[in-house]
Amino acid sequence: MAEYKETCEDFNLRWSNTFVLFEDRVTYICGAYYPDEENKETKEEWFVQIEVKGKREKRSDLDSSMLQPLMFDSKFFNDFSSTETNPACLHFSRTPRRQNKRSICADNTLIITPLLPLLQKIRNRNPGHYNLNGSYVDLLLAHKYPDYQHALSLCSQHLIVAVSPSLAVALSSISPDRFLLVSPFGFIGEATEDTLFVRHPGARQEVLDFVNRNSLNLQVINA
Repeated sequence: MAEYKETCEDFNLRWSNTFVLFEDRVTYICGAYYPDEENKETKEEWFVQIEVKGKREKRSDLDSSMLQPLMFDSKFFNDFSSTETNPACLHFSRTPRRQNKRSICADNTLIITPLLPLLQKIRNRNPGHYNLNGSYVDLLLAHKYPDYQHALSLCSQHLIVAVSPSLAVALSSISPDRFLLVSPFGFIGEATEDTLFVRHPGARQEVLDFVNRNSLNLQVINA
């Protein structure tokens, strides 16, 4: 049996428009291309165009074996880059589309703010959906979250702040002296500087795990 040789078309099916790790850098794979019509006919020579931090380059020495796919579980992450009052906490999840892709891309991911229903009502435009980009990939890889008390103080500017991959705190429209406690599934309780009030019993263990994992001096109360 003849040895399989990757073609330009095969490479694009798996990797075009995806984010990967290549040479230890977050890299956007623009696609693979033939340099001229002759090579398009013979399918012998082709190159890959990549982009790293806004700079593009052509690589003729690159193939699939050199790329490390990026796969993330569904989780919260924070983007504090906005100077306006916008949600810092965003929720990343995978979608069923483009399952032929070997790594994450705009078509097989969904990034939204947990405050999407609220923002749709109070703003004329829909600001709640975000396109995957290199900066978001860096933030997903960094896996960093502010400590609990600091996150509460950030809510006045950033509306909602993730404190872990599965928990966030947000400004409250229910109580002037409490914050909302949010999971990827929605509102699960309220929070103050020293107490977490859990309104959904199914979320209690996740909240306890968060408190214990971070050695926090917080009460957890079934509300």
